[in-house]
Amino acid sequence: MYASSSLTETGLITKLQGGNYTVLSDSGQTLFCPARGLFRLQEISPMAGDRVEVSEGRIERVLPRKNEFVRPAVANVGRLILMFAASRPAPDVGLLDRMLVYAFCNKCDVTIIFNKCDLPQAQETIPKLKKAYAAFSPLFISLLDSTVHSSQFTILHSQLSVVCGPSGVGKSTFINAITNAGMETGELAARVDRGRHTTRHVELLPVGEGFIADTPGFSLLDTPKLPPAELAACYPEFLPYQGGCRFCNCLHDAEPGCAVKAAVNEGTVPAGRYRRYTEIIEELKANERY
Repeated sequence: MYASSSLTETGLITKLQGGNYTVLSDSGQTLFCPARGLFRLQEISPMAGDRVEVSEGRIERVLPRKNEFVRPAVANVGRLILMFAASRPAPDVGLLDRMLVYAFCNKCDVTIIFNKCDLPQAQETIPKLKKAYAAFSPLFISLLDSTVHSSQFTILHSQLSVVCGPSGVGKSTFINAITNAGMETGELAARVDRGRHTTRHVELLPVGEGFIADTPGFSLLDTPKLPPAELAACYPEFLPYQGGCRFCNCLHDAEPGCAVKAAVNEGTVPAGRYRRYTEIIEELKANERY
């Protein structure tokens, strides 16, 4: 039923579907309500994760956001859970690196999870992934062969976390395991090694005192919108070499006397991560020119 109280209540949007919103009020009530029509004229689009004020049976105000994501459409995210398969489909490390930059730009904590580690094909990729992403302490799991439940992920219990990554890597299965949500899961498309999209809307599900969101799968991210000089801060592998370059404004790209490039040559900074860093730097430079 729709919210009908004339009192103003604050709460959290936990679901949007069919133009209507599910709001969990601070008093513990679940309210089903539309948003005020004026929002369209003001170009305001309430999102899952928004803190809102509800009055007269509708959302009257969206409170200021900490951050907001367009793909997926969710606001006030505290942590991104970046989930990839160690095999089938092969991990798209270029996408993963961009997601990590995206998380930094939006002031989100990060957890990297590689699933399907039981597959024979994964045994070759796992050591490489461990080395490349050691700075992020990634988790390696098999949702088929092990028991995964919320007590293993207490880090998620006090904030809004978003599970994102390509289709077919086990995102919905993971959420089922830690929330018992009973969400639909899809078999991996055998011929093309790509997953079917089983999630069609964003919904927040309780995990401890926090929430977790499942999101539609996606395969690319736009170039981050930040100055080239700020990109290095997104790479914790570079931090030990900060201040060691010949030039104080070194982009760790084409400059001589770069401590980061020296570390890459010595093998202490992962070469693949650095190569993909330079690709993003070139895109950021191009964006500045235009």
